[in-house]
Amino acid sequence: MHVNTFFARRGWRPGGGRAGRTMLVAAALVVLAGSAAGQSTGFITRTYRDDAGDHRYVVFLPRDYERRGDWPVIVSLHGASERGTDVRKPLTVGLGPIVKARAATFPFVVVFPQCEDVDGRALTGWNADSADARRMLAMLDEVLNDLKVDRRRVILTGWSMGAYGTWNLAAAYPGRFHAVVPVAGGGDPADAARLKDLPVWAFHGGNDRAVPASESRKMIEALRAAGGQPRYTEVAGAGHDVWRDVYAGDVLYRWMLDPSGNVPDFPVIESAPGRQRLADLTEPPFVPALELRRAVTVRLGNDALNAIATSVPRVVRADALRGRIDDIADTTTAAGRTFNVWFTNISYNARLARAKAKSRGPEGVDLLLGVENATLTIGTTYVRGGSRSAVAGPINIVIGHRAPVWVRMIVEPRVDQGRVRLRLLNARFDIPDGNWYVTAPAGVSTRGLFMTRERVSRGLVSGLYGSKSRIEREVTSILPGVLAQVEQQIDLTEVGRLIEGFWPLPVYQPRIRVVPASVTTDAGGLTLALNALAEAVDPAQAPNVPQQIDLAARNGEMGLSTTDLAVALAPGVLSPLTQMLIDAGVTHTYVEDIPGGAFAVLADRTRLAAAVPELKRFGQDVELRSELSLAAPIEVAAATRTWEDAAAGAAASGPGAPRNESASPAAGRRGGRMQFIVPRAVISLAVRGRGETAGWQPVFDCEFRLEQQAQAVVAEPDPATRGLQVHWVDDPQIEASGRFAPGYEPQQPDFDATALAQLFGEAWTAWSRSGPATETLVQDVDLGYARLRLASADVLPGHVQLTFAEPGIEIANRTGASVVYQTQGADKPWGGPFHLEPGGTHRFDVAYPLLFRQQTGGRRDVFTLPVGSRFEFRAPAAGAAPRLFLVR
Repeated sequence: MHVNTFFARRGWRPGGGRAGRTMLVAAALVVLAGSAAGQSTGFITRTYRDDAGDHRYVVFLPRDYERRGDWPVIVSLHGASERGTDVRKPLTVGLGPIVKARAATFPFVVVFPQCEDVDGRALTGWNADSADARRMLAMLDEVLNDLKVDRRRVILTGWSMGAYGTWNLAAAYPGRFHAVVPVAGGGDPADAARLKDLPVWAFHGGNDRAVPASESRKMIEALRAAGGQPRYTEVAGAGHDVWRDVYAGDVLYRWMLDPSGNVPDFPVIESAPGRQRLADLTEPPFVPALELRRAVTVRLGNDALNAIATSVPRVVRADALRGRIDDIADTTTAAGRTFNVWFTNISYNARLARAKAKSRGPEGVDLLLGVENATLTIGTTYVRGGSRSAVAGPINIVIGHRAPVWVRMIVEPRVDQGRVRLRLLNARFDIPDGNWYVTAPAGVSTRGLFMTRERVSRGLVSGLYGSKSRIEREVTSILPGVLAQVEQQIDLTEVGRLIEGFWPLPVYQPRIRVVPASVTTDAGGLTLALNALAEAVDPAQAPNVPQQIDLAARNGEMGLSTTDLAVALAPGVLSPLTQMLIDAGVTHTYVEDIPGGAFAVLADRTRLAAAVPELKRFGQDVELRSELSLAAPIEVAAATRTWEDAAAGAAASGPGAPRNESASPAAGRRGGRMQFIVPRAVISLAVRGRGETAGWQPVFDCEFRLEQQAQAVVAEPDPATRGLQVHWVDDPQIEASGRFAPGYEPQQPDFDATALAQLFGEAWTAWSRSGPATETLVQDVDLGYARLRLASADVLPGHVQLTFAEPGIEIANRTGASVVYQTQGADKPWGGPFHLEPGGTHRFDVAYPLLFRQQTGGRRDVFTLPVGSRFEFRAPAAGAAPRLFLVR
């Protein structure tokens, strides 16, 4: 089967995305024979018969199907990877998983046809003149005639290849559809006049590297120019699998039911990696085929460790410092008599106020926890000695009521069963005099001579004061539970997504997950080595044990030294990854299926015949097929860095004081270069008679070797957003060779390799200059309270290093008067007063929010400045005092 997956950004990865080749829907969801008569609701398999034989398709019937007779209908067209004759495949990507997750309430009958042509072009697979499209329309007619549906409300939607079909079919049959929803596709702008009166809502991912968002934009622009009123939503940060956002919401279905009604615009969606979407509930199992050992290194310098520690009090659950401890038995002597004392029903409750962390060297990390208002409550105390006894009510031991009391720990980070664990090596807790007290028991009952309430009460309080060391030990006993809470906050998912989004892979890209391999500490911080797991292209063909490749052995260790957070990616990850895809047979596509038309020149028979004269032999009576494939793995190596922002090394003035700046940092302030090498890309040319449906005759293979440099840049589209872009730079170096297909006897055996190289170079240059090779929105590292933000991208020998640092807070004065204000950071006293002159800017290099206060006349403003934000002093009205405003 031709799976057109060669180009991952400007090219076509039809049906791609990370679920394109899995069988998510279990067989129980699909009845493999029969019709709706045998099953009243759910996913039902039907069979359409024509001269070519039987063709199965799936229809979803809502749970309350029998109660109504006017159900609206959705026709869902799948992507290229779901082609074939397995009716389960169209249910695995796009609308299918959403319907499955919402089956109990989904208010539509849904038709899932399947394109059976697995060898044809992807862009035209669902075109109105194709046999599969004609069959789909006949299947739809069966549904409209046989089932309880409203033929006036038929909605056509499709994703990827299906979106191209949606545009084309809607233009060919605008009267058949109530509304159309193309997702991550494109069409012919010349069709706009036929579509202008049809309700259209198109969606695209802003970071789609398979089908660029420009494909949807040009259709929307043409529709508007023709007088139409289409809706268009571009999901910031989403890739080709934008269907996960689009189909999961409710607003779209409200619009489908009534496109002319007062339906609000789609909610602002940002495809945040940490956000769970409805489709995540149907995420297919992750079946790894390749394990790239030590593919990633994460460095947590001491500044980053302390930023994490600053957030610990906010991310540790309140109940982590709440619980019970075992009863305590003790003995004491009073007036020459020995008494047994039992403290029972003991509970504790404390508040974690502050935390600090610093690596101490190979032996581990120093972690300090500031605890305040820690209350140890002894529910009942029993005292017994001979004939004397007493029972006392609750006693409270309160620690840290004046100021936090510090718990000092030495923690050893380690990796155990693929997770980072925190082992407590040592702990020390000293209760300072004057910062704790013991309350008298709430009620005492006594029995026996001289056992008065007052004497028992004083004795218990005095005894507890004398047991400070015992209390300190009991407090330290709860620390492992606190560390367990911190362990649960360690989430490396974002690192895996960073790998997925960073490389400008010109091939289908499977899902990537990372697992810890080892962790070490030194005086400057902590270093975590990660293995990258690559998902099998076809889980059914995955090996029992993933193939393991040690990238450190190939490329050397990725040594990092920074006080901040740094992530190092091994460029060597690309070679074994693309080899896996070559072995799976998914690195080829028809050049005419690459969106944007940049590679169409490689299907131009006139230009090709000038380089390969043998092609003139066939004239215009044959079709020419030009297929592009990757025949050898791609290699990446570091190139010499050519530039770096001169201001990159500017020193901060410290977190407690602002740094004066005349302007904000420029976009793309740092970067580096890498060398991409494509050893063997092949253009295979074949011919067949016009009108034939099979029998392609291979004629000629053109082989190319390509090298080009790319530059990594940190982009700053707005004050609160950072992105990572990789741009192609300079001109590519291309070498070409060729050979006639085995068994083919040419009449003109000569060919011009130089002309072939020029053709390929023309196509590649047009493609590579159409935009960044990759453009990835890099989310801030959200630590719960503190944040770290992407600051630089550097290509170094052996790895690409991304560094995250304090986002800081900027305050600018856009008024004509000087302003005075103060700020306060975490666990710090008020700083300032700071004087900011007109036109000036202060920057606070912090990873956490700041409190702000300003006294203006009789008015005092106090509020929180979120980290990573930019503020301006403005005069709200003529003559009014300057006020602080958030820059959005």
